[in-house]
Amino acid sequence: MSLEDRLASLRAGKTPPALTRPLLQPLGDVNFTEVSEDEWDDEPFPSFMAAPPSQPTTTPPSSEPRTTPFAALSTPPTSQANVAPAQPAPRPAVARSVPPKPVDHGLLYEKAIKIATSAMNNERQRKFPDAIDQYAEAGGIFIEIGRRELNATVQKTMKKKAYSLLTRAEALAKWYDKVQHDDKGRLDDALTQAETETSQEVAKNEAQVEAIQLELRQLKYAAEIRDAADGPALETVTAAPQIEGMKLALVNEMHSLLNLPEVDHLRTFKPLSVDAKKDEYAVELSQKVESLQKELAFEKATHLLSNFVRKKRFQSQASADDDEQRRLQQEVDRLRHELQVHQATLEATRQSIVQITQEKLMQEEHVETLTTELQRANSHKSMGFFGRKKSPVNPPGFFLGPRGLKKKNQESATAERRRSDPSLASPRGVRRQQSASDGEEDKAADSVWL
Repeated sequence: MSLEDRLASLRAGKTPPALTRPLLQPLGDVNFTEVSEDEWDDEPFPSFMAAPPSQPTTTPPSSEPRTTPFAALSTPPTSQANVAPAQPAPRPAVARSVPPKPVDHGLLYEKAIKIATSAMNNERQRKFPDAIDQYAEAGGIFIEIGRRELNATVQKTMKKKAYSLLTRAEALAKWYDKVQHDDKGRLDDALTQAETETSQEVAKNEAQVEAIQLELRQLKYAAEIRDAADGPALETVTAAPQIEGMKLALVNEMHSLLNLPEVDHLRTFKPLSVDAKKDEYAVELSQKVESLQKELAFEKATHLLSNFVRKKRFQSQASADDDEQRRLQQEVDRLRHELQVHQATLEATRQSIVQITQEKLMQEEHVETLTTELQRANSHKSMGFFGRKKSPVNPPGFFLGPRGLKKKNQESATAERRRSDPSLASPRGVRRQQSASDGEEDKAADSVWL
């Protein structure tokens, strides 16, 4: 297969067939050295910075035989020491009657340099298919420049450039095919392992996200319950679990109608499909886990701070309540002491009142006794020696008249009232009665002893 055919296959994106001659040494990593011929080191410019070719000319080419710019690509050498100078095959002179169209070789040269530089950058970035195509394209441009050039030195320089680039493209393509063939199974295993690890990581992150969201909901519910001041707030907090319970009861009822077993919890089913963006989803899920972890840490800190503030507030309220309780206890003790003193005073007053009442009753009884004895003594005095009454000094009642009788009745009523109530009697009368009673007692005693 000639170089032109290989170049055409490379431009078409096809891999050229393997060479019949084996490589001198296996290719490990893609570290190719630039291939050169015997005069390569004699040039004043390095690598791809050769002197630009001369300007296009319109003169027809000479009839002298021209050396071909191609070289055999049987073995891709890896170093300048192992590279044997390519022997160009002589070609017969071709007579051209039509002069070639003028072409700006400087523009083609600059384009080839840019393409070769881009190929080297792609090779460094491990974009090997693009690098192979660009190496082949740059080599083809150098071949075209050499064919259109009349100067033998420039033709030889273009031949060296094209030979180096095409050899590099061929060696890189062969190495890439070999690596792809050898590493296909390993790449499949690595891809399967990566997918498995990604799936495990996604499942782990989803479980972690669910646990964090559950903990966040619990913290929010606890905060709402703690801050709730009335009944409706508690009803709104417990609304979600009630809805879940209603859903579960409805599902179990449908299962009982369909003769299916009951379930104890609801599961979220996902379709079995391969997501092409699983890696992106895994990255987003990991980022979501990180954000939820930060939110959970913030929520925990807020919850802890709220509990601490609430505890401090309760402690201050408890201390204030203790002070108030001590003050109230002191007030209660004082009032109890005053009540005891008042009760003792009342008891003493009651006892004194009872004693005074008893003494007054005794005095009244004594006065009544004395009055009775006095009346008895007076009645004895009014009687005669033989028990007959003395004639009264005053005339009888029927001699007094109406006014005299009324006056007599008033005097008798006043006397009776005074006798019944000794407090109304005059002190002199009381003393007289007491002395009379004492005299009577003495007489009675004398009479008894006599």
